[in-house]
This record gives sequence, structure tokens and C-alpha cells, in this order.
Amino acid sequence: MTKIARTFAFACLALSAHAQNWTAVSASNITDLNQQKLVAGSMCFLGTDQNDIPISFEVGGGGQVLARPFCVTVTNGSSAALSVPNPQNTQPQGIYYRVTVTDSST
Repeated sequence: MTKIARTFAFACLALSAHAQNWTAVSASNITDLNQQKLVAGSMCFLGTDQNDIPISFEVGGGGQVLARPFCVTVTNGSSAALSVPNPQNTQPQGIYYRVTVTDSST
């Protein structure tokens, strides 16, 4: 029984140590300064370096990301979930994101 418990504990620790290479991002209350919800638009994330210069980078677990934004539609102040690379697991490590929200209804 002890051997089974040790094997189970080892498996659980291995699962929790697995890197989270992508992070889900969403928004539920995008407004202007007058607290009016954004009717229609987009929210974009662009990977940059510490000087806010767009860069290409590698995602943890493999794959190259080009210096292009990840975008999602915004409707009535809410966005769908968007997966972006976790900056702690990229190469170079610790990238930044420039986040922009654009109003397409005006």
C-alpha cells in the first residue's frame, strides 16, 4: 500500500510541475471614461521587449510566434477568452504585452 501511495504522490507532483505555456485572458467590463460599455471592437495583445518594441519569440513547449498581435472580438464590453503565451515560459523569457482596445463602431 505504501508503494502505491508513493507512486500516486509522485504522479501528482509531476502533474503540478508541468509548465503552463499558455494563459487565458478575457475581459468583462471594457468601458470608456464615462462608463459606457464598448459596443463593438477588438482587444489585441502584441508581444514586445522591455522597450515596447514588437518582437518574435518562442512559446514554451515549442513553436515560434511572429511579431503580430493576438486579437479577439469585443461585444457589449465583453471579450471571448483569448490564449496568449505565458511570459515566464517564452524564449526570451519575460516578454511584455502591449494591450490595445479598438472601437469599431465609430
